[in-house]
Amino acid sequence: MDIVHAARCLEKLGHPTRLEIVRLLVRAGPGGLPVGVVRKRLGIPASTLWHHILHLTSAGLVRQQREVRVLRCTPNYRLMEMLVAMLTEKCCAGVEPAVSKRRAGRYQGSVLKTHTDRVRFSPVRQGSHERCSASARQPGALRR
Repeated sequence: MDIVHAARCLEKLGHPTRLEIVRLLVRAGPGGLPVGVVRKRLGIPASTLWHHILHLTSAGLVRQQREVRVLRCTPNYRLMEMLVAMLTEKCCAGVEPAVSKRRAGRYQGSVLKTHTDRVRFSPVRQGSHERCSASARQPGALRR
């Protein structure tokens, strides 16, 4: 998943009502829910719901399927899994902090010898964080 698409998905999820819609659809499972049921469960007007569903479908987070007279919304689990995987793919990999040349001159002794050296920290190893496990970083790990 590219960063632009991820940012767009997160932007669309950034509204409380849209987040509630997605959470409700995820709780409903792969079969999703009819739009009328979503409206009743969340207690919002039909026009407001339509506006929010339009944003979610434009990002691909929700899919709609017409069933005769019923419009059914289903969550796009694959996209959500890709989004979570992109956000956590380098979890706990460690980041070496950058030291500017101006600040580097302030350090003496064993930390820095010249302005071109970098401060060395022992980063946390990838996967050592309690929330990092092989299964959590794999696509498909999002519970359904």
